Amino acid sequence: MAQVRFAFLVILLYCGNDIFAQNDSLRPVVFTGVANMEVRFGPNCMGNEQASLSCPHIIIGGRLSLLNGWSVTSEFEYEHLYENHEWSHNLDNEFCTNTLYVTKSFTEALNVKAGIVGIPVGMTNSRGPALTIDDPESEADILPMVWHESGISLFGEYKRLAYSVTATSYLNTFEVLGLAARADYRVAKSLRLGFSGYIGKRCHGMIGRETSEQYSCASLNYLSLDMDYSVNGFLLDGSMIYCSVGNGKSFGCECGYDLMFNSDDSKFHSQIIPFLRYDYVCSKFLNNTKKYTLGMNIVPIPNLIFKTEYGIRDYECLETSTQFALSLGYTVSF
Repeated sequence: MAQVRFAFLVILLYCGNDIFAQNDSLRPVVFTGVANMEVRFGPNCMGNEQASLSCPHIIIGGRLSLLNGWSVTSEFEYEHLYENHEWSHNLDNEFCTNTLYVTKSFTEALNVKAGIVGIPVGMTNSRGPALTIDDPESEADILPMVWHESGISLFGEYKRLAYSVTATSYLNTFEVLGLAARADYRVAKSLRLGFSGYIGKRCHGMIGRETSEQYSCASLNYLSLDMDYSVNGFLLDGSMIYCSVGNGKSFGCECGYDLMFNSDDSKFHSQIIPFLRYDYVCSKFLNNTKKYTLGMNIVPIPNLIFKTEYGIRDYECLETSTQFALSLGYTVSF
């Protein structure tokens, strides 16, 4: 990680020299940021020994827009967790740098960023619209979540198509780690289709830090298809993922409806969204699992959200388990 920060500093200094050399521009330097704070209870808090409490869980990020198309983006995450009847006290596990990179924008269709970048493989890693409290199990059991690596990315948008191509590396040895790519096509205003994939190594870098060690191998490939559809208060999204190791496959989908969509007299743009979700995961290294989730998201005022959900997880070779979870979150923009 020290090498990543050093490389980022070199890039930032180079950008700064270029920026200050172009002192004829009158565009101001602008900083925008957002902080999300959440308290979460569960899952498995129905009288058993696996209850957990996340308090606080904070994600804070910002973007510093500089001159001549340069910008700096960062996102940091901190989660203080109570589980196994005690609070965690390991800052290395509680704090994480999700992103920290420099961007140079040439046109809307052509941009380059370098540093610690997100790897948008799968719907959740590309900031998809999951309604559940935790990351969907059809993605979390197969993919690294909040997947980030040191690397360089080419990305942009052209008409209805958005794309990104990312080369990642392990800076301790300047070794190429892998290549990730994503394409999203807006079929219509309400319908998006996405395709993403990764090919490379799994034995270095930040990749798979929360994934089972049984996935360690010299090479690893991912393929993912995902979609989301939203019209007149109705929400639908889903994804399918393939992992080359263990011949892993997963499928997940959810649907919900905003009961407040036709409430024109609401001053606070409130939302009440009941939803249903189904997840399925199968692999040689994992118990084949089906999960059914019933939940509700409530937004009484902007930026404040309350979530509750009840899930039934059905293992192929084990007993069925139940889950109940609650969360309360608030978002501040600055």
